[in-house]
Amino acid sequence: MQFLAYPSGEPFRSGSIAAQQRILNLLPQFGYAGALLDQSVPSTLQDAGAPYELPRLRVYRGEPLANFAAALQS
Repeated sequence: MQFLAYPSGEPFRSGSIAAQQRILNLLPQFGYAGALLDQSVPSTLQDAGAPYELPRLRVYRGEPLANFAAALQS
């Protein structure tokens, strides 16, 4: 496994800066290439300089493909 999807975006949604930094320090030690946030504001913009803080688009069960495709355009 090379990427982690933070469950419910934690600790980046409501955790402390110390908790966030602890995770950011551990991920490369365990061989992760990147990690995906669950942001309150969906975005497809990514910063290659922050591979453990990449935004992701949540896909909901039963979501029509057209809705997901439209989210990729924003």
